[in-house]
Amino acid sequence: MKKVVKVSIGSLAFTLEEDAFNTLNFYLNDLKSHYNSKPNGSEIIEGIEERIADLFMEKNGKDNVVPISIVNEVIAILGKPDDFDEEESTQTKNERTTTIPLPAPKKLFRDTDNKVLGGVCSGLGIYFNIDRVLVRVIFLVLLIGISILDIHHGGTSAIVLIYIGMWILVPEAKTIEQKCAMHGETPDINNIKRRVEDYGSNYGRGNNSGSNAVSAVFKAILKVIGVILILIGGSGLISLAVALLGFQVFDGMFTIDLIDFVNFGDANITLLKVLGLAVVFLPFIGMLYGGIQLLFGFKSPKYKPGLIIFLLWIFSCIGLAFTGVSASRGFWQKTYNNQEFTIEKMDTIYVKYVSNSVMPEKRVMLEADEDDFNLFWVDKKGTDLKLVVFPNLIIDRIAEGDSSNIRTSIMSFAETWADASVKASKNLPKFEMKDSLLTIYADEISKTSKWDGSVKKISLRIPENTKVIVKEPIYHDFETHREISCEW
Repeated sequence: MKKVVKVSIGSLAFTLEEDAFNTLNFYLNDLKSHYNSKPNGSEIIEGIEERIADLFMEKNGKDNVVPISIVNEVIAILGKPDDFDEEESTQTKNERTTTIPLPAPKKLFRDTDNKVLGGVCSGLGIYFNIDRVLVRVIFLVLLIGISILDIHHGGTSAIVLIYIGMWILVPEAKTIEQKCAMHGETPDINNIKRRVEDYGSNYGRGNNSGSNAVSAVFKAILKVIGVILILIGGSGLISLAVALLGFQVFDGMFTIDLIDFVNFGDANITLLKVLGLAVVFLPFIGMLYGGIQLLFGFKSPKYKPGLIIFLLWIFSCIGLAFTGVSASRGFWQKTYNNQEFTIEKMDTIYVKYVSNSVMPEKRVMLEADEDDFNLFWVDKKGTDLKLVVFPNLIIDRIAEGDSSNIRTSIMSFAETWADASVKASKNLPKFEMKDSLLTIYADEISKTSKWDGSVKKISLRIPENTKVIVKEPIYHDFETHREISCEW
């Protein structure tokens, strides 16, 4: 079993094989003898040790024993002082230009070491030589400004989508080579020396070249935004959960269950529900997660929950669009059908509503006033629910000399106009007029006999002095106004 040596490199603890330690120790001593006598020599050595530690972490992990092969690979990447034997410039640092041509071209990466969300703004700042804090402020100003000035034209969504698109498309700078390429550098000793000379004693791991004051203000703004996102996301989730899953429209029927009573053809209703819930819930989940992340400043895990939420939402929207198109085919076209039946003039017309079930004491909805009567209820037997729906009754007052009549009308939806016309002709409102009694029959809707897309109405066209009285199942004389009355 090989001997190992524990050592601290760049403020991080590593365990090296003995031969790997000897090779690294010889390399570091060679570097110290070369740079100790030079300006900023100790800072250069510190920067090199930090780069070595980063490379060890990347290539071997922190807890694994570092073998000789990794040490040789790291030395090959960094190079030896003799490889960069260059004459000292006669210019002082103040005489040199602040921009030194770098040997490697810059590449755009996401800077996740200094990220707030995805590292996009930080990466753009490095690529364009702009303080990353300034880039974030610009992005925030654009987002807020466009949301105020262009709220009805989707500008805010465009900014957010651009950011998310760059988050997906721009790669993350994970390796040391990628991080150096992001700065337009090669990961060797010469560039470490150059950066130390540029930044002086401030160069090192975790160095922030931005303004601390601006950063503090920006972080405070982000925390405020985080609180707002948490409030919006949390309240949105609670409201949706209550409205769709917690509120019973009728006893035993939640809002989301109403879709079970509509004829969507061969569409998968369960899939339709799941996709619909995902589309409305996921944005608020994303807001809640993003708000918590901004408020408490924790870094996103490797599996990127925020990105997963966004992609799930995109896929849900696409899936809902395809499923919704398939499900809505039966409602693409609509047509109307009207019929008139002349009736004798009379002083009073009585109305009776008839169905196969008796009106319950609960689960009844009534809306009635001086010229309108709308009634339906829910018939519940065990776990089975049945909606008992009557055509809307309209009282249309006419001149005394005009003929009294009953007009039935239906609006029917179907996939084609021809199908809608056939449906409308077959499903006219059912009624019976005998003497002074108008009997109106109900339609019954259940999970097995679903609503087919027909809306029915009966208009009673009578003179002003003719009274109309609903006898059963609820008394109404069309002389008073009733607010919507619901008893569930």
